[in-house]
Amino acid sequence: MHRETEILKYLRSGRPLTNQSAYHLFHTTELRVYISRLRKRGIDIKGEWCENIDGTVRYKEYWITTG
Repeated sequence: MHRETEILKYLRSGRPLTNQSAYHLFHTTELRVYISRLRKRGIDIKGEWCENIDGTVRYKEYWITTG
């Protein structure tokens, strides 16, 4: 549960989070699991598919709208 709390705190700071950044910041490859748990708790986490510059890699970015 500690990692889930850290992820929520990070998102509430207004910064977006991707699976890659979650791996580097929180040492987890299970970001979607934590996002799902937080959403079930009623946290309104937005998500959007993104691509790298040349369109060869797709990834999802998550954030919480603040204010």
